[in-house]
Amino acid sequence: MGIFPAVFTAVLLFLFPVIAFAQNKDAADSFAKVNGEKIWFQIKGAGEPVVLIPGGPGSTHEIFLPWFNVLSRDFRVVYFDAFGRGKSSWAKNTEEYSFHRDVDDLEGLRPALGFNKWSVVSRFLAGTR
Repeated sequence: MGIFPAVFTAVLLFLFPVIAFAQNKDAADSFAKVNGEKIWFQIKGAGEPVVLIPGGPGSTHEIFLPWFNVLSRDFRVVYFDAFGRGKSSWAKNTEEYSFHRDVDDLEGLRPALGFNKWSVVSRFLAGTR
């Protein structure tokens, strides 16, 4: 097989975070007040809205970068960090976190951003109830 696969893999592991930062550095951070907390979001592109749910539990919008930026060619892509993750507000105690809270916050974010409906792309939420 040679050294090529190892070198190629090392280059990719180094470049992907650099590419993600470079493709996202000019986008402005925004916040919406949802259920009394600040929820971070970023919108790219134009067209029908598509929200990207990072899943997790505990993941942030960064898991979608830079790969999902291509969707902004045809859609209005909504990146967001759920309550208690990434750049959004954090709870004062862990009892405030729940799957139901995540759903309520997502449903509150939609009209806060002016959308009547949106398509959803989600990463797997293993082990949540």
